[in-house]
Amino acid sequence: MNRDSPDVVTADAVLVTEDLSRRPIAMRNYQAECAALSGLGKQMAVNARRVPQTVAELALDRCRADSAGVTMIEPRMTGERGEKGERGERGERGGRGGRDEAESVLRLVAIAGPLASCAGRGARLDETPCGTAIERNTVLLVREPARYFAALRRVEPQIHEALIVPCAIDGEIVGAVWAATHTYDKRFDAQDARFLGDLGAFVAAAQRMTGALEQVNLTHQTDRRKDEFLVTLAHELRNPLASISNVAQLLLRNNAAAPAPEGIAEILNRQVHQVTRLVDDLLDLSRIAQGKLEFDMRPTALADAVRSAVESCRPYFDENRQTLTVSLPEAPVMLTADSVRLTQIIANLLHNAAKYSEPGAQAWLTVTRDGSDQVLISVRDSGAGIPKEQLGHVFEMFVQAHRDTARGKRGLGIGLMMVKQLVEHHGGRVEARSAGPGLGSEFVVSLPER
Repeated sequence: MNRDSPDVVTADAVLVTEDLSRRPIAMRNYQAECAALSGLGKQMAVNARRVPQTVAELALDRCRADSAGVTMIEPRMTGERGEKGERGERGERGGRGGRDEAESVLRLVAIAGPLASCAGRGARLDETPCGTAIERNTVLLVREPARYFAALRRVEPQIHEALIVPCAIDGEIVGAVWAATHTYDKRFDAQDARFLGDLGAFVAAAQRMTGALEQVNLTHQTDRRKDEFLVTLAHELRNPLASISNVAQLLLRNNAAAPAPEGIAEILNRQVHQVTRLVDDLLDLSRIAQGKLEFDMRPTALADAVRSAVESCRPYFDENRQTLTVSLPEAPVMLTADSVRLTQIIANLLHNAAKYSEPGAQAWLTVTRDGSDQVLISVRDSGAGIPKEQLGHVFEMFVQAHRDTARGKRGLGIGLMMVKQLVEHHGGRVEARSAGPGLGSEFVVSLPER
């Protein structure tokens, strides 16, 4: 439909909001309405997520509509399109107090009546009457809206009349409550608009409450992870410190002139290195959180970073008689990178592979080109594996994906998060793969070759 042609229907041609003030008011059961709103308030205290659907059902019943629903604004990335079957041509624009149309989409979160199958669909604001009401921040009565809103022509049954009321909290519009008819024997009046406005207040408050509860749950989850992190950190530090203390006691008991027992220097060096590694990780964690982690980006040979990482992690593999196989391309790979941080990325992944694998296990470090100016660094092991439900969370702060292994090993939950941060600073991405517990893990880092 070309809206620029002379015979094109405009938005105002389908808007009949002025009719609300001229229509007679139907008899209302205000006691029943009060009871319904009271029940809605009680429900919000118990289950705020259920409020939109209850509102849709109340609007259907109390406004004697054929269909009713709740449409909410949700953020989206710029350039995201409405879902298939919901797109229309661009219409008029308005202001909504700071919201950017290009960053929002309307979502049908609850519907009662024959249009219930449309629940969950999304659209741009200018594609639906709800979007127009939100843009104009006003109550709208629309007749035969499909004449203007092309997306509604595919909706069955067709809408004859729709009454839409924006819902807001603290001056911010969060969505709209609407009621619609599919026949010509029902017309909405001003009291219907008033009741939809009352319902909209509950919708907005419920959304605010739901968001607050989600934030509280997230905070509790983060606090729990921090507690687990501190317990694990204490254990991680206790073991090497105990070894260092034992070595010190042994040296004190020995005659100062006598040679140190065989291997004592290696034990001391290994345990000191482990403590230093933990402290360095914690310092880097603090710098990342403050945005103060520095990078010295320059042309870097990937092979040099690989060799440094393998050298630093070789003792972990040797200690448990684990085999590490390294494969590099014949042609040199050059990256623009911070060589220290690049080594840290690879070393962290290798350390995980050794730590969460049984004695005698195998690990593979493979570097390949994917043919599109990307270099892939894969660290794969035959160790503990990761539960599938954890794969999407392994790079989050304090998440310990490898909890239950045969060796009782647990991580601090910061190493993989640091890997992700470092990789992304280099313009790359990292992915975790695993078929499940006991089936090994693979971490694939993709970096631009330049």
